Amino acid sequence: MLQSTYSVWCPRWRSLPLDEMLRIERFGVLKSEQGPRLAYIPSFSRVQVLRGVLLDATQYVYVTNCLTGAKRIVRGPSLVFPLAFEDVGSKTNAITIRQDEYVRIVSKDTGETRVCVGPAAIFPEPSENAGAVEKGIHIDKNTAVLVRNLRTGEKDLITKQQVFFPNADQEIMETRTRMKLENHQVAVIKDKDGGYVYKRGAVDSERSFFIGPYDNLVEVWWSSGLTKTERSLKITLFDLRPKFMWFDFEARTKDNVELKLGLTFFWNIVDVPVMISVTDNASGDICSHSRSLVIQAVSQVSLELFLSNFNEIVHNAVFCEGDRFYAERGLVINQVEVRAVACADSKIQKILQDIIQETTNKLNQMVKQEAVAEIKLKEIASAIEVEKQRGQLLEVQKAHTQTEAEMAGKAEAQRVRAFFDGLGDLQLQEKIDLLHLLKRNEALSELSHGNAQVFFTPQQCNLTIENRPARV
Repeated sequence: MLQSTYSVWCPRWRSLPLDEMLRIERFGVLKSEQGPRLAYIPSFSRVQVLRGVLLDATQYVYVTNCLTGAKRIVRGPSLVFPLAFEDVGSKTNAITIRQDEYVRIVSKDTGETRVCVGPAAIFPEPSENAGAVEKGIHIDKNTAVLVRNLRTGEKDLITKQQVFFPNADQEIMETRTRMKLENHQVAVIKDKDGGYVYKRGAVDSERSFFIGPYDNLVEVWWSSGLTKTERSLKITLFDLRPKFMWFDFEARTKDNVELKLGLTFFWNIVDVPVMISVTDNASGDICSHSRSLVIQAVSQVSLELFLSNFNEIVHNAVFCEGDRFYAERGLVINQVEVRAVACADSKIQKILQDIIQETTNKLNQMVKQEAVAEIKLKEIASAIEVEKQRGQLLEVQKAHTQTEAEMAGKAEAQRVRAFFDGLGDLQLQEKIDLLHLLKRNEALSELSHGNAQVFFTPQQCNLTIENRPARV
């Protein structure tokens, strides 16, 4: 590095340290003196004092020959001193790349490219340009790399598991991820010859794959939105599961009332190859065709008739006999329902809302009446059930009373039999009379212990009233 410049008119000596040099010009002749030494400086000389450039192991400088323009590289570690006709550039750090990195270096002279792979410290030659440091691509079972050969133009898909670094003739175009399909998904691939290849998730051998170097995944744009006027829905994988779709359009009845209809289609794809070969807008085709059929059907009925049976009218229109429009496109319509009906004219819409409100009120009133009647029926049914239960209770009580009476009668009969047997050889009538007498006595005994008043005839009590004169 230049420190100072001065002129010498008389000869002299200068002591140079280790990191210093002199560039002496005298009468057009250049020479250099490098330390450490004692340098002689002749008279009439112009002197440049330069400091050596100290490089460590990861630094380098370019040294330029001022006479030829040639450049050379000096790598560290070193203390660099230029020759008499050389200039030293600024020191630069080497390009350090790690194990999973690489850098492309292009020759300015020939245009040839070389690739340096880490780990390394790169010192580009003066005639080379180094590109940016790039990461190698980790290839695994789910990742592949598409490369192009810059000499032949051929493409290749690298799937071998590794950390991939392109060589000098290769250009990385993109990284590709393995396609993994669900059971209900189908992918359509266009090969290099323009043919279609169908990959089905339901088939184990086709469920997982990489798209080839010259193949492309087929993408289609379907109509979307309520009116299906814009093709803004991008489809890359075709779903075979049933799906639903809303569609709004206008139709006019026989009595010239313009209606806004909202339909819901329940549909699904049944044959992807047929669909791909016939149409690139399945949803748009369904809505366009069904709109034509429904408009024709609505134009043949009055507003009153349409409102009373709109679901059946729309269903019959969409599923008209002999129509193979959907089957020819590999589609099937499972069901169609009317989601909304409105009049385009606000006045007619107000009348329609009043009619709907009145109908709703009638239905609500009928529901209320049915609820009241149902409550009454349940009350009657409950009362009937209670009476049934009460009748069953009386029957049970009656049966219990009869059983108790039978048991009491049997016990009394046993007592009478024992009483008659204990009287011995008396006549039967006498035994009966004695039994009656004892019964009356028992009854009188019971009555005497209570507050009840009971009246008996003389015959019942065996009572005799006599009139006897008093004794004097």
